[in-house]
Amino acid sequence: LAALIIQRLSCYEENSTKLLDMGAISLMVSIVNNWPKAKLTLACIASSYNNMCQTKAITEVGFLDTLISLSDSLENERVLWSASAFSCASCFPRGRTMLGHSRWVIPCLSTMMRSGCTDAEKIQKHCAITLCNSLSVHLKKRDVLAMIDEGTVQDLIVITVLRVNDIATKQVLAKALFNLLARADTRPELTEQDLPYSFIRLTKMDDRELNMLCVRVLLNYSAEVETYVEKLKEMNAVRVLIEQVRSKAGGVDFKRMTGAALSNMSFHEGLSPLLAEVRDGQVPIVEGIKAIAAIEEDETYENCARVLYNLAAQDPCRAKLAQGDIVSVVVSLASHGNGTTRQLAVATLCFMSCCPTAFTALTDTALKFLCEAIKSPNMTTLTRMNAARTVANLVVYHPLSRHPCIECGMTTACSILLKTLSNEEDEAVLAKIFRDMSKDAEGVFHMLDEGAMTSLLKLSKLEEAQLKHDVATCLANLTACKYASAVVEEGAIEACFWLTLQDCLGLTTAIFRETSIVIRQLTQHNVLGPQAAVEDKILAVLIKMANYEDRDVMMNTAVSFYNVFGYEKARRPMVRKGAVETLIKLANAKEGGPLVRDVCSATLHQVPNQDLVGMDSQMLKVLMALLHMQDASFLDPENFLPDRSRASQGAWDLAVPTEVHSRTDYKLIPAQWPTMIVDRKTTTFLPARYESPIPKPQRIDPETVGDGNKAQQVGEFKKMKMTVSMVNQKILAQPIEGSAPVVEPDASREATEAADQMVANLDTLEEGGSTEVSETMKLPPLETLAPPLASPAPPSMSSGLFEQGERRDDRLEDIHARPGDLRPASAVAVQRDSLRDAFQSSTSAVPRLIRPQSEGDMLRAASQSPGGSAKKRSKGPKKKKDVQAFLVSQQQRQQDRIADDYAAMLYQTRSPAR
Repeated sequence: LAALIIQRLSCYEENSTKLLDMGAISLMVSIVNNWPKAKLTLACIASSYNNMCQTKAITEVGFLDTLISLSDSLENERVLWSASAFSCASCFPRGRTMLGHSRWVIPCLSTMMRSGCTDAEKIQKHCAITLCNSLSVHLKKRDVLAMIDEGTVQDLIVITVLRVNDIATKQVLAKALFNLLARADTRPELTEQDLPYSFIRLTKMDDRELNMLCVRVLLNYSAEVETYVEKLKEMNAVRVLIEQVRSKAGGVDFKRMTGAALSNMSFHEGLSPLLAEVRDGQVPIVEGIKAIAAIEEDETYENCARVLYNLAAQDPCRAKLAQGDIVSVVVSLASHGNGTTRQLAVATLCFMSCCPTAFTALTDTALKFLCEAIKSPNMTTLTRMNAARTVANLVVYHPLSRHPCIECGMTTACSILLKTLSNEEDEAVLAKIFRDMSKDAEGVFHMLDEGAMTSLLKLSKLEEAQLKHDVATCLANLTACKYASAVVEEGAIEACFWLTLQDCLGLTTAIFRETSIVIRQLTQHNVLGPQAAVEDKILAVLIKMANYEDRDVMMNTAVSFYNVFGYEKARRPMVRKGAVETLIKLANAKEGGPLVRDVCSATLHQVPNQDLVGMDSQMLKVLMALLHMQDASFLDPENFLPDRSRASQGAWDLAVPTEVHSRTDYKLIPAQWPTMIVDRKTTTFLPARYESPIPKPQRIDPETVGDGNKAQQVGEFKKMKMTVSMVNQKILAQPIEGSAPVVEPDASREATEAADQMVANLDTLEEGGSTEVSETMKLPPLETLAPPLASPAPPSMSSGLFEQGERRDDRLEDIHARPGDLRPASAVAVQRDSLRDAFQSSTSAVPRLIRPQSEGDMLRAASQSPGGSAKKRSKGPKKKKDVQAFLVSQQQRQQDRIADDYAAMLYQTRSPAR
């Protein structure tokens, strides 16, 4: 009974605090401990716990133990109320702390979720909320290990993945498992129990929130990739991430975390092959990066670029990536990302340029971006040089890329970059680009028009031998152009001077041969020849080459002398500077041969005799050699086909980019394990109402009690029925049995005697006595009497009066209890009593005849009546008053007034306003 009373009181929110202050929890704890098998009592207490936990955190001693005890049942309502009490308590900070520090709460919740009760889904939902909130408070390590040994953790995994069907409940349970993994010192043991794999299994539900939790778990594990690399492989985490990021259930946060997780995983060489895996002719990682980059965030762009950079840096992965659309993806990332993203993108393209299968894609897609990167002052020199290395790899090993490079303005871009460089290694890269672009005959004029000669002049002054060789080869290619250009004005002769200024060891012959070709091509050009012939340093170059012991160099030098001496403006200055002596020496050189001597002889013949000063036998011998000339093909420039066998060729190891970040020292994106708390969706007080099993008292209708009826008669009663043929004044005047006589305080003795006399006369009339009326019985006319006061009667009052009374009785009977009426019994009693009082007040006036009046009173009333006013009635014989009719009419009025009061009361009880 005490439990039932507490339960009824707890159904009202305002009573919860009072019950707690009065020690209701201690009382219920005592009841549970003393009567553990009283099912009805325990059900009441479970309901009370549920009601009271909704308003305040309950942490009294014994509360949690008894709540755990109450939950150990198969009764649906009891388990449901216990689970609800758990969830309500866990929504308060103090309640979470109490639940989280208990060793037995989680096994208890697991048991309840496995119960086969009718409201299993509701129970599972409440238990899931409790589990999530309880695990937000870190358990002790020994408790977690004990749950692992007892199989509780495995049980929770099975319930989350298999037993629970509601998606919302699965979401809450997944958060609970996430909270369980948040403890670092027990995470390895939980990982061995395949707790993280349960999140991967939940992704089959294709729910966004479950997928989000899965990605967050994998991201946190990727932050410790060195520790959990084998587990990540076993779970096939890479494939899961890539598949989920392309699903429709993803979102911005989902893709952001996926990009971060893939970035962390890409740093480990053990996971890189899985990331670069090719399936069905496609590279999933490339498609996944496309999906992730769609959220358009700088941080995400950077993570995506880092993934591709780490993969492209490894030879086995590079060839696999080339099978996908990696180049366009990288260019897109660089175009939209920040400086770090562009740096990573350029380095990735440089790595891909080391893969021949990617040459075509780079040529078609990346050249314009690379050109912009090379000449962009906003990018670091490191990034610009990586872009230059990418272009160098392409133009050296992919000839089809040379003309597109020239068309996109690569010459200008390299010239801009060259102005900022001071390192010969970087400058050598640009020399390679110029050299191989110049091999495209159709683009040579464009290179010259964009100022390539200026850059080559600067490069020619450097000391590195291979660089000089590249420059000499480029000059030879550029000067082969038959179109007029500003190559001489921009320093072609000076460049040749710097190329031949010093010994370059094994490359000296190659450099001199290429330089001699340059000079010969310039001097034999119709437009450029006169300009080259008058250059200040051309003689120095010719002398340097004439003294070099190589037949091809000597031959080219001799023809160049011949071409220069053919211009009148250059002839005299050349003779004056000692060109004749150089020619004679060149002609007599053993390495030159007869052909060189013939060309030198033809050159001397162009010198006027007056300029040939100091002729000797050597000069004469050279002059006479012209008589024996057999081959004059050198005179026609079209016949000149230089030997380019010593020209600079590939000789270039594919350049890899300068390392953007260290794969070993790089700091991974850290893990985040925020504790997750779930609140109830509604804060409305929803009490659990316990229906008492005590039967309600049986209602007995006296009319149905008797033989042959099923109703059972309780006690004795008499039918209170009385047949009255007529209600007359005598009966009405009789006092009610057992009541005090009615005494009018203002009635005089005279009035009393008159009334008694009138009653006696009435009795005489009823008995058939004389109808004569004495003087004392004479009454004034009816008009002189004041109308009786009566309540207004409702419409249609005269018909169905007794029927209305019966309906009124039924209404009063219904007020006792109605099925489904949730109002308290006290409220019903108040309404019933008010109606009873209204009925009694309406009928409490017992009908009585009007007090008899004395003759004096009648005369005074007559004098004050309207008939006794100043306006006199017409004189005539007076009519005798019918006393009997008067009395009957008075009696009828009294009955009508009673009927009116009774009908008014019924109308009031039936009114809709009530």
